[in-house]
Amino acid sequence: MPGNPANRRRSTITSAATAPFLIASGVSTETIHSLDAQGLAVPNRVRTYQRGEVCAADEPDIHQISNDAEHELINIHIYTPPLYAFNVYEAASGTTA
Repeated sequence: MPGNPANRRRSTITSAATAPFLIASGVSTETIHSLDAQGLAVPNRVRTYQRGEVCAADEPDIHQISNDAEHELINIHIYTPPLYAFNVYEAASGTTA
């Protein structure tokens, strides 16, 4: 990912309810966020997925995907129906994004 080296191992905070993904290699960390009164993303739950697992939400969520391990991570995302738009969120002050 381009930009700040500190953010190369994590995605932006987004919402994309119809985007399941398969962990092809490594361990993927998904941080689920809620929005505070100012509309900023606050982390409130973390899930990890191992190689071969699929992350798929039945409900819309705001999340960030990261590689917190030392090994390479490969996720295969499937956007169906096609993804035409999604929201990007800013992290609340004092939280990690």
